[in-house]
Amino acid sequence: MFKKDARKKGATLMELTVVLAVLSIITTMVVTFSIFLGERTKATVKSNDLMQEVVSIKAVVEKWVNDLSENDAIFSIENSTTIVAETDGSKYYLTLNGNLLSANLFNNENLFCTINAFDTLAFNIQKNTGQTLFICRAFYSSENLVQYFSFTVNPFVGDVV
Repeated sequence: MFKKDARKKGATLMELTVVLAVLSIITTMVVTFSIFLGERTKATVKSNDLMQEVVSIKAVVEKWVNDLSENDAIFSIENSTTIVAETDGSKYYLTLNGNLLSANLFNNENLFCTINAFDTLAFNIQKNTGQTLFICRAFYSSENLVQYFSFTVNPFVGDVV
């Protein structure tokens, strides 16, 4: 038969120290990973919000430009946040006022888009060697860096002053 060793009744101090060290390493890894995962989730949510607003802005701008181009409008820039389309003596505006992008169409319909993710939205019309481009640029801050996206409405067939 086996005899019990009277000297070994529990874990030694060294064994307890090793177990605690392993547990603290695992805990540190789990906490670090959860912090990383939280930051990554925030970045993904912000990116999704930006892209959703890009799609909304582009839809409003394209509908406004196409509607007034079909009605032979002449486009001009009033300032970086307002573009005017003039046809048959009437003026139609695409305006950013605060965080509200609004556009009034030829048939007196109004389009609205709320912009929360962007710091600045600027419009520009450029004429390059016979081709006219309607350019929209939106600036936003991300991790203390100013970044922007832009899109063009092509083909832009309206006249530009």
